[in-house]
Amino acid sequence: MSEKKYEYDHTDQQTFDKLIVSDSNETKLQKIIDQCEKNPFLYKFISANDAGSTGSHQSGIYLPNSSWPFYFDSEGIKGKNKDRFVTINWETEGLETKSRFIWYGEKTRREYRLTRFGKEFPYLRDDYIGSLMILVKTGETDICGWVLDRDDEIENFLSQFNISHLDRGNIRIPQRKGTDITENVFNQNQLVEDFIRNLKGNPPKGTAISEIARRICASSERSMDSDERLVNRVNAEYQIYRLVETSIHQPLVNAGNHTLDEILKFSLSVLNSRKSRAGKSLEYQLAAIFDEQRMPYSHGEVSEGHSRPDFVFPGISEYHDSRFNSGHLVFLGSKTTCKDRWRQILTEAKRINRKHLFTLQQGISSNQLGEMERENVTLVVPKTNLNSFPSPWRPKLMTLGSFVDYVRMTTG
Repeated sequence: MSEKKYEYDHTDQQTFDKLIVSDSNETKLQKIIDQCEKNPFLYKFISANDAGSTGSHQSGIYLPNSSWPFYFDSEGIKGKNKDRFVTINWETEGLETKSRFIWYGEKTRREYRLTRFGKEFPYLRDDYIGSLMILVKTGETDICGWVLDRDDEIENFLSQFNISHLDRGNIRIPQRKGTDITENVFNQNQLVEDFIRNLKGNPPKGTAISEIARRICASSERSMDSDERLVNRVNAEYQIYRLVETSIHQPLVNAGNHTLDEILKFSLSVLNSRKSRAGKSLEYQLAAIFDEQRMPYSHGEVSEGHSRPDFVFPGISEYHDSRFNSGHLVFLGSKTTCKDRWRQILTEAKRINRKHLFTLQQGISSNQLGEMERENVTLVVPKTNLNSFPSPWRPKLMTLGSFVDYVRMTTG
C-alpha cells in the first residue's frame, strides 16, 4: 500500500462497514449501517412540525417530495390522494406500527406524509425534535425504523453515507461497486476540474475547498443575504468535497489487494476526515462572511488555559485587556450539531457571560432550548432552519443576519 494510509479501498464494502463504529452504541449503529448498505433507505430529521410543536394540525411526519419512489410506484398528481400501508418495526423501542404513506393532492395540499403511529408512539414528541429518522425497506410492505438522537450517532451516520448536515432528507438505494448514484452539479465545472487536477492525487490543504466553493458561488450570490450565502457555500463545498474525495481514492479502489489492517486504518481516517472537514468548513465559511461584512474578530485564539473559542468579537486582544468593557465583547461557538455538545462552550471565554452558538442543527427540543436559555446561550441558525424549531422559541433564536447586526451594535 502506498504512503497515503488515509485512502480507502472500497473493494470490500461490507468488511469496511463492520469495522468503522467504535463508540458505546456500536452494536445499534452498526446494525443500522449494515441494513442501509443492503436495502433502500429513507432519512429525515424530525422537525417541530412533525412532533406537533408548531401549533399545526397536520398529522404525521412530513416527507421530502424526492422520497416518493421509496413507497410509491409513481409520483403523486394534483387532484388525487393516494396511500400505501406498511408495517414498521421500530427496533430502537421494539415497537411495531401499521403505518400509512400518503400523498395529499386534493384541494390546496401537495405533500407526502407518513401517518398512523398510535398514541403510545414515543418519537413524535418534542424531545425528539432534531433527531434523525431512518427507514429501511426490507420487504414490499416491511420496513425497519430507527431514530438516532445523539450527536455522535448522527454525525457517524451522516459521515458514513456522506450526507450533508443541511440535507432535508432523501432516499438512498444500494449502489453497485464503483458507482455513485448521487448527482453532483459540479461534475462538469471547469474551476473544480482544474482544482482537482492540480491536486495531483493529494488531499487539499486548509481552506482550499472552502475558497473554491466561494469562487464558484460568487456569480449567483449578488442578491443573497448572509444566511443564504452561507447555506449556498456550505452546500457547494460539500459537493466539491465529494468529487475531491472520489478523485483521490479511486486509484486505490482500482488497485485493490490491501490487507484488512490497511482497510481498517484507512476507513477510520476517512470518516474522521469527513466529520472534521464539516466542522472546519462551517468555521471557514462563517469567517468569510464576517470578513465580507468587515467585522473585526479573532478565530481560534487562546482565551484562557487551553481554551480556544471559535470566534471572539472584536478580537482576542480586547478580550485580554482588563480595561476593555466586557459588555462589548461577543462570543460565537460553531458546531454542525449541538443536541448534546452545546454545553461544551460554557467554559470558553469566561469574561463573556452571554454565549452565542451557530449550528446547522435542524431543530432542538423545547426542553433543550430552555436549558440553553438558563445557561445564557443563544442559538444562531441559518434562516432556512428556523421552521425546524418549536414555534414559541423561534423569536428567541438568531439568524446569521441578525447576529451580524447584534455584533455591530454590541461592539460598536
